[in-house]
Amino acid sequence: MMKRQLAIVALFAITALKVSAQQDPYYTFFMFNQMVYNPAYAGSKDAICATATYKKQWSGFVGSPEFQTITVNSPVGKKLGVGLGIINDKIGFQNSLNAVFNLSYKFQVGSTGTLAVGAAGGFMQKSLDGTKMVAKDDLDPKIPISKVSASAPDVNAGLWYTNPSIYNLKVGLSATHLMQSTITYQALAGNVDSKLATHYYLNAGIEYPLTGSITLEPNILVKKDPSKVQVDINAFALFNNKIRGGVLYRTGDALTAMVGYKVNDNLHFGYAYDFTTTGIKKYSGGSHELYVTYCFKLKTKVREKPTIIRLTPRYL
Repeated sequence: MMKRQLAIVALFAITALKVSAQQDPYYTFFMFNQMVYNPAYAGSKDAICATATYKKQWSGFVGSPEFQTITVNSPVGKKLGVGLGIINDKIGFQNSLNAVFNLSYKFQVGSTGTLAVGAAGGFMQKSLDGTKMVAKDDLDPKIPISKVSASAPDVNAGLWYTNPSIYNLKVGLSATHLMQSTITYQALAGNVDSKLATHYYLNAGIEYPLTGSITLEPNILVKKDPSKVQVDINAFALFNNKIRGGVLYRTGDALTAMVGYKVNDNLHFGYAYDFTTTGIKKYSGGSHELYVTYCFKLKTKVREKPTIIRLTPRYL
């Protein structure tokens, strides 16, 4: 069993180096951390919001994918939004750090709709600890045998539409790694190039009041990279504006159970467990994900009306 796990760890690292269609981390709670994929989401709420997410994928394997994400965003005036997103992921002996600054601008669409256009710029840094590789002599000579790292610029863009009059409709369209930058590692047999592939995202969600105490929150996310198209379909419900529960199906990957708790309008958190549906389901141990969001509501300044003093001849 240990040999099998070590082989999988090595496979994770080699695949991450050789495959240009490097997957973005995917999250079950994408609906609560939209800025991970879409810079136009920045400043969409009248609050400064911070979200932290942790995911351990295929927990039964040593060296399996592990992700941490922190995003912070805020409106600036009535039209602008800004945000910072940091994604750290580790797969086998490879570690990736992606940091981008997000900027969005809002347009009024009709009487109740809002369309935001966003862009993000930053960098992607990848590092590989070749000293921890097993059976180094049997690996590709282009795989580094020491600790190496490299970075490249990164650009994302997106659209974000909301309409509270249509069951609080939210629709997003975005793309990551638009520059398709190449990250170059140095190895004994020469340089190894790892190209960032563009990923495309389309998602939508509503909030439908089923009863006075139950609100349905269905969401869908379509993801496309150069190798495949994957769909997440979510059936979520909010009970008494406090407790969340639901399931999610991710095509070709997993079935997920999710729970969450809304402390108040500022603080909410959740946990999800992925039941793997692929051929490794007997060994994967499933995947675990946690998130927490906290928002600092911004006070709206109320402009005081000037006092008007009227003088009449009677009192002069």
